[in-house]
Amino acid sequence: KASVDLERQYSSLPDHRRKLVNDLANNYSMEQTHIMGVFKTNAMIISNDESCLFPLICRANHACVPNCTYVWDAKSENQRMYACRRIVKGEELCVSYLPDSMVETRTNRQAYLKDYYGFECACEICSLGKGFVLSQDEEDRKKAIQLVGLLNSTAKRIEPSLGQDNYKKLYEDVGVQLYDHLKTMIIHPTFEYLILNSLFSVSVLLLHQEKAQHYAEEACRLSQILSGLDSTSTLDWVHTKETLRDQFNDLGALEEIVAGWSLAV
Repeated sequence: KASVDLERQYSSLPDHRRKLVNDLANNYSMEQTHIMGVFKTNAMIISNDESCLFPLICRANHACVPNCTYVWDAKSENQRMYACRRIVKGEELCVSYLPDSMVETRTNRQAYLKDYYGFECACEICSLGKGFVLSQDEEDRKKAIQLVGLLNSTAKRIEPSLGQDNYKKLYEDVGVQLYDHLKTMIIHPTFEYLILNSLFSVSVLLLHQEKAQHYAEEACRLSQILSGLDSTSTLDWVHTKETLRDQFNDLGALEEIVAGWSLAV
């Protein structure tokens, strides 16, 4: 049982580490054990099938447009926190509890956070009073949601293969429109990063080498901000930038690479 294994790991910790864990919030009081509730409340996903509890970083409060992000460093086995914008002295360090692909309106963001984390968000964006700034932010997000919906519906019609077709071109047009729109918004850059990934992918499928090179360079730049210079993501983009021309010169091998791609955001 997971709870038994978790209790065993908890019991093996030194006293001061157990206290750190025990003092964390528990939004799942109905769980079989307090520690399981603490884990479900505070654990962070580090891979498709693994989660870990980091007693210090998990204390970072939420903001819908945070000033920090975090990434798992498998080499050092540490969860690292990075500033994703300039932070002024005395400003609280915050991360986002929302999914990276979530660009919802205030009501939907607050409902999600209430359901999953048990609090009503009162971050800077959610605390905007009635007026132009709030209405503009809400309208911008509604437009982004519509574009994401069109992007994903188009993605379902695209075969992951090289060559021109109308659905790929439509996807590219919508993706560019969404990316340009995001750059005018106050939004967490992780979503911008997802769209850059999508634009890179469809550029490769369309055999637009120069565009693919551009998006790879932009994704690499943003990856450095979000996850550091030596993260797996950044190093993968560095490698992609350096080898993209060679990959386009071997379309047979490139066809095999793209065969497993998905363009869903």
